[in-house]
Amino acid sequence: MLSISWKELIVGRFRKRVNRFKAEVYIGNKVEEVYVPNPSSLEGLLTSGNPVYLVPSKKGKTNLDLLAVYVKGKLVSIDSRIPNILFKKALAKGKLKDFVGFEIEEENVKLGNSTIDFLLKREEEHAYVELKSCSLALKGEALFPEVPTKRGAQQLLDLAYAVERGYKAFIVWIVQRYDVSYLRPSEERDPKFKRALLNAINRGVVPLAYRTRFNGLKLDVLEEIPVKV
Repeated sequence: MLSISWKELIVGRFRKRVNRFKAEVYIGNKVEEVYVPNPSSLEGLLTSGNPVYLVPSKKGKTNLDLLAVYVKGKLVSIDSRIPNILFKKALAKGKLKDFVGFEIEEENVKLGNSTIDFLLKREEEHAYVELKSCSLALKGEALFPEVPTKRGAQQLLDLAYAVERGYKAFIVWIVQRYDVSYLRPSEERDPKFKRALLNAINRGVVPLAYRTRFNGLKLDVLEEIPVKV
């Protein structure tokens, strides 16, 4: 099983979100400002009093990063940097059947009006891959996006153009929780994104989703789940 683990984890309690990238947590009776490595709304997760897991900060602007939230008996990872780390690790180990044999040729590559996470190469074949982090779930459904994303819709348009020019193209979600059986675009939050996704799929862009489990010490990639559009 593919995993990411942490050597040092600190448990606290969520107090409040200061802005998109900062929050206050209680560590014991002390309030400390921490980095939130996810600008999305994190709906239903960042509630006052919820236990949180923290790690020493990678940004340097705070001492700690907020890694995961314990809510309704479940641990949910929220760090939006994790999907790229997991994907690169899985790619190198040949753990993803759709990408066996591919290697990274370029990261953060320009494509049309977008920046896409990866350009992969396998012999004479090239593939663009855009990764998305998903932490929102309701009644067993993983939902994306949490808020409208013009950037996400534009990326889908540019990925579709890449397919028409002979490239492979994928949009891949890493769902940072295990209590879901499939992922769907959240039409109620962003109908334009759903339309863009349908259009991209119809033009050859491949949607993939993988769920993960965080147990407080490590994050495991469990398995691929369906994308229902």
